[in-house]
Amino acid sequence: QSFLTSSGAQSFPTSSGAQSFPINTGTPSFPNNGYKNDRHYATMQSDWPGNAESFQVPVWYGENASDPSELRVCPPAQSVFCYLEDNHTSVVGVREVAARRGAALACVTVEDVLLPGNTVEVAPKPQGETPGCHKAEEVESSRGNSIGPRPLDPRDHAHPPSVYHLFAYPAQSNFSGRKYPLSWVTDLPSGRAHLRGLEGLGGAWLILLDAAAYVPTSPLDLSSSPAHFVCLSFYKVFGYPTGLGALLVRRDVSHLLSKDYYGGGTVLASISRQNFHIAKPLLHERFEDGTSPFLEIAALVHGFNTLHRLAGSMEEVSIHTWSLARYIHHHIRDLKHSNGQPVCIIYCDSDFEDQTIQGAIVSFNFLRPGGGFVGYSEVDKLASVHNIHLRTGCFCNTGACMRSLGLSSKKVMENIKAGHVCGDDVDLVDGVPTGCARVSFGYMSTFSDAQTFVEFVKECFVNKQPQTNGQSANTNTLPSEVLSLNTLPSEVLSLNTLPSEV
Repeated sequence: QSFLTSSGAQSFPTSSGAQSFPINTGTPSFPNNGYKNDRHYATMQSDWPGNAESFQVPVWYGENASDPSELRVCPPAQSVFCYLEDNHTSVVGVREVAARRGAALACVTVEDVLLPGNTVEVAPKPQGETPGCHKAEEVESSRGNSIGPRPLDPRDHAHPPSVYHLFAYPAQSNFSGRKYPLSWVTDLPSGRAHLRGLEGLGGAWLILLDAAAYVPTSPLDLSSSPAHFVCLSFYKVFGYPTGLGALLVRRDVSHLLSKDYYGGGTVLASISRQNFHIAKPLLHERFEDGTSPFLEIAALVHGFNTLHRLAGSMEEVSIHTWSLARYIHHHIRDLKHSNGQPVCIIYCDSDFEDQTIQGAIVSFNFLRPGGGFVGYSEVDKLASVHNIHLRTGCFCNTGACMRSLGLSSKKVMENIKAGHVCGDDVDLVDGVPTGCARVSFGYMSTFSDAQTFVEFVKECFVNKQPQTNGQSANTNTLPSEVLSLNTLPSEVLSLNTLPSEV
């Protein structure tokens, strides 16, 4: 089978006798059984290098491993939570916490990140969109002109900022694979960069870098990109275990984090008859409620070992996966129907010639010979017939989806009123797509996977029949050789089989 919706690799076996190991890149701690395993610490340092004394790495668990919403930056009064429009829902959802704590909200585009001599061409916004920095219930892109004072340094404890702001953006878009500048991590807090319309706020900017889509196929050096907070998902790196992620917190800002709820294992003492408890002093101990999933944590060292044994370095993984995506991009981009019309629209911001700005993701919609769209649900079903696994919809990134498809907030609301919701099969509303299809690659993807997909596109979505007399060249028919959706090839592999070398 061809897995073209990568969450890392396929599952790999773990040792039933594996032990728990520390998750603190500062001073390694000891689990309850007294077993100290420094291999994970060393491996984390080799894959995401940085000053070991600069970061704490609490690991937290849940269905959304990249969701940092349990962490709150204090003080919240008159703070701003600003996020890039192209963000995963798990990051955008932080705005609900920020709004409850009294913060203002701002949604910005890449064109709103102003650098000295910024010459980025501004893509037109859909009609009906209103720019400006708004209250929590009315969030749109911010606009402005003035340049404000240099932001304060949160590490200056002698003169702490009067207010903190948080800017969240992805290192790589999970929708299109676009890689955003890691230099923003230092440019915004230092004052070298500004957010349009938010320049005169004063205070200090903190950076939340969502690396969940980035680190599975790209090296991340925290010594040169020292974001205050970095979230990632181990599931997306290895394909196992699910629900396990990490939030890396810079030590110099860890004192800004607060937590209302406390659970088992997070307190030194508590009294049921009084409103009294003493939280544990270490950050990761305060935030890890309940029993840690120690078997899943123990599997991580096997994941790192397997990745390096099969794929080598992350630099090699990056070249390999980007090359596969580039192959698909170039091949389907140039496909034409018999009447000369393009076969697909690809949603990307690059020409796939530079892996520093483009990751191993290709998002697209297919077109019929007459120019109409093929619904992504139809694409998904045909792909399943051909043993190809891909993602469809908006991939939990409505901001990038709306921008790529040219959908306004008004249009999205109309689609919702028409019955369309996330995860359903309503792929076209009045002939306009509500999402698209996506292929993505991990370190275990092969060139054969990419070739299989290109041949699938040629077989099922390219009209090769020349138009005869009396037939309109503006037909919307697909090739007659498309297989029935009720038939499955006999060579379908069991989902439980794994490569022999794993």
